[in-house]
Amino acid sequence: MPKRWISRGLRAYAERTSREDEALDGLKNMGYLLGFNSIFMGSFFYGNEKFFAWTKEATMVEWWHIRPLGFAFWDVLFPISGLWLMLSTFILKGVTKAHYFASAV
Repeated sequence: MPKRWISRGLRAYAERTSREDEALDGLKNMGYLLGFNSIFMGSFFYGNEKFFAWTKEATMVEWWHIRPLGFAFWDVLFPISGLWLMLSTFILKGVTKAHYFASAV
């Protein structure tokens, strides 16, 4: 009788851990994809702004190009948020903070 309980308990534990590994792998993949997406979206800010702007007049878009130090913050923030998210996902430390920062950017 106890042998059957142990066997059943070990089988249940093996099923639980395999599902947790699968869920963790899925969450890590999502972290990598979101980080890559942030870097990719940040690449649209490089180059000719008139080509990527939604409107034909560049003056209408200038209000969201913040340039207090001579360069646009978006040129730096998108890649930084993507790299931080991918790195924290890889080492599994600070993932929540990285997601908060990437979503705020």
